[in-house]
Amino acid sequence: MSISRRSLTTLIGVTGLLVASAVFASGAMATPPTSSQQTASGSGTIPAGELCSFPVQIDGTQSYTSTQFYDQNGVITRDTARGTEQDTFSANGKTLQGSPYQFILVHEFVNGVDVNDWGMGIAERVPLPAGGMFIVAGRVNFAPPTIILTVDHGNSGNNLDAFCAALS
Repeated sequence: MSISRRSLTTLIGVTGLLVASAVFASGAMATPPTSSQQTASGSGTIPAGELCSFPVQIDGTQSYTSTQFYDQNGVITRDTARGTEQDTFSANGKTLQGSPYQFILVHEFVNGVDVNDWGMGIAERVPLPAGGMFIVAGRVNFAPPTIILTVDHGNSGNNLDAFCAALS
């Protein structure tokens, strides 16, 4: 049996279209992302030695959009939160009010299990009473439940001595 060049080209084209339509159909069946607006607040104590030589109380509020992404089976693969946070630091009867700052937090999942949590952007921005600003910015890998104000890459906090002095 002999196949003409035109028939072979047509057969290859039809096969390509069938493969492409199967790929696009499976992608179309994936669960679409879901998003929600959320607010949160919380308090914690940063132990002595982690930030300053004394414990520091932190109170924070957040407003953010949380978006979940899923695979073709509806299993979560990623959760991303983008929003604004503002924190207040207290110690020794003194208080520092942080400025609102933008953040992004990402939770990565494998087979629906949270395997990696990281944040990127500004982690803290606090005006100092004697002038200047305490700023922490960059990328940080989180290991809950620890409150981490140091980054893996970026600025781990300029003016830390002035920040701690203002709370001492």
